[in-house]
Amino acid sequence: MGRFSLLIKSTASMVLVGMLAACGSSSDPVPVTAPAAPAPTSFTVAGTAATGAVFANATITITGSDGTSYPAAGEPAVVTGADGSYTITLPITAKPPFVVKAARDDQSLVSVVAEAKDSTANITPVTNLIASRLCPLGDPAQLAAEIKKDPTLVDATKLAAKVAEVVALIKPVMDAAGVTANPLSGKFVADGTGMDKVLDSLSINITPNSKTTVNIEVAVKQQQAEGAQPAVITFTNTTAPTAALPAVNAADLVPSGTAPLIADLLKRMTACYALPQTDRINAGGKTAADIKATACKDLFVGNDPSKYKSNGAIVSSTGAFSGIFGTGVGATFDRGTYEFTRSNPEKDMVIGYRLTSGSGATSYATFVVRTDTDGKLRQIGNQYKYNGSISSYNQLRNFINQPAADYNSTGYLLDVNNTADVASVDKVIVTSPSGKTFLLKRNPASSYFPLM
Repeated sequence: MGRFSLLIKSTASMVLVGMLAACGSSSDPVPVTAPAAPAPTSFTVAGTAATGAVFANATITITGSDGTSYPAAGEPAVVTGADGSYTITLPITAKPPFVVKAARDDQSLVSVVAEAKDSTANITPVTNLIASRLCPLGDPAQLAAEIKKDPTLVDATKLAAKVAEVVALIKPVMDAAGVTANPLSGKFVADGTGMDKVLDSLSINITPNSKTTVNIEVAVKQQQAEGAQPAVITFTNTTAPTAALPAVNAADLVPSGTAPLIADLLKRMTACYALPQTDRINAGGKTAADIKATACKDLFVGNDPSKYKSNGAIVSSTGAFSGIFGTGVGATFDRGTYEFTRSNPEKDMVIGYRLTSGSGATSYATFVVRTDTDGKLRQIGNQYKYNGSISSYNQLRNFINQPAADYNSTGYLLDVNNTADVASVDKVIVTSPSGKTFLLKRNPASSYFPLM
């Protein structure tokens, strides 16, 4: 009976509860609705700025379609870190599309963000090219102004189309480097691998031809035979590239991790030139054998400056690296770039750099370096016997009273010095990239070989 009575009570309770629920009692449980998430008030744009080498200490600005720039006046500047990374926060009210700019001294690179939401936007020569393809004038630096005139120039669909166009152009290099990530929005580290290796392997030049047109040249930097021309695709802002770059052999690309090695060499060179002259060389010294500082010997293959030769010049107070013998201090070497690899057995590399003297004067040039037995890059020179060189130039000619006549002058400087080491040479024939030949002939009365 006890057990049966208990069962009846339980059943009655269950029926009672059901009746109360049906009658809508004031004691019914009230459904609980989760509070709505607050609307976002800001979003972030982040990425990596690099050219292959890290684009460090560059100031980041983002300009919206209404012309507003961020950070706003009075706010702290956003600067890329030692690894090229940056993050910037914008208010959700900022007007897309956005142009992202990284500026450092006289250099600037541009990227693009289509929407006002958390985004990755790398800033590289490749994104600079994407910006060029979106700008009616072809000039990435003018894209923000053009978007202010017409915000419909860029949206997510148009941006994706131009990214796809540029990826198709450089895909042979990406394939050789084993890279599939989006060059604009894919995260990467500027360490000489992956996408950074692709950047090391590309030369992208956007040269103004007029106020409304630019010439674009995309070339592959890789190992190539002496005298061979690099693989190049050229087009303008009013035309599309007609083909992708030719297939690239992965073994011919710059070795992974080269960018940090170049930076290390330039850092060591700066350390050598920071020493007082009395620490760098023996008193009155004028030859390679007179260099005594370990920090300076360390710049040359085998720690031996006498092994260096470039265009007939050897290390001396009047030859190559004459600055080591001078009294000046404070020269700095930076902005290292990989240019190409020579096809000699040692696979020597040509690298670009910027030299800033102690007085602040700057110049740009190249070194030929070799991977030494300890894995570091050191100076070796091109080992050429004769003193001669060819260098390209691009000069913007300005006419103060006739600005409409401004133009870009481009060409090559042919320089063969008439010195004792070329006494047996009567003439020099130079072949241009287009196959045209130029004759330089000795003139005893001239200090150089004049162009005939």
